[in-house]
Amino acid sequence: MKQRFFDRDILLLIASFVVSRIILSLFDVTMNYDSINVYWQYLSVDSLQNNLLKGVWYNHTQPPVFNLFLGVVLKLSGTNAGTAFPIIFKLITIVNVVLLYKSI
Repeated sequence: MKQRFFDRDILLLIASFVVSRIILSLFDVTMNYDSINVYWQYLSVDSLQNNLLKGVWYNHTQPPVFNLFLGVVLKLSGTNAGTAFPIIFKLITIVNVVLLYKSI
């Protein structure tokens, strides 16, 4: 019998995730977007937006792939980065939940 990708368990996981995000938003638990300006691991926002590859190559900050990710999101989203980051991180989280479930 062929197994469907979206079976009942995955729908339950996705529904639990959505409900948990709604509960967190009701209690005003949100992602702190200002941390991109504060944490020392990241390149400066100016470097991420204007000199991304040069900054990653010469500054060797940790983690370089995450800095590339931050820079690409900042470049693509522009002034909407404060909205783009939480959406992308939520999508990454739900994809990880589904993939971890499917791996067992």
